[in-house]
Amino acid sequence: MTELYAGCQFVVFPSLYEGFGFPIVEANRYGKPVLTSSTSSMIEVAGSAGLLVDPLDVNAIGEGLRSMIFDEAAYQSVAQASLENAQRFDWQSSSSLLVAAFEDAIAKRRRKSS
Repeated sequence: MTELYAGCQFVVFPSLYEGFGFPIVEANRYGKPVLTSSTSSMIEVAGSAGLLVDPLDVNAIGEGLRSMIFDEAAYQSVAQASLENAQRFDWQSSSSLLVAAFEDAIAKRRRKSS
């Protein structure tokens, strides 16, 4: 996968539904912007490092592709944000937040059953 991300100009990910959108973060870690869906979690995950399109609209996807390929200003805008965007999703802080959520849920359940 490293070679694919490193060698591409951008990633196209017009998914209809994703629980999270790991390919967006993976691409951003390599400094690559993403053309992705304006639906579900992709909006939040891509942030300013993604060009959002309607995944059901072939014309919108085509326009997005043209923009990423031929509009240098549009491409640079999302490309420059990619590394910074990826930093929002590091494993250490994500796992810490998950552990804290579990601990909170356990504590609430214990208080409820006492």
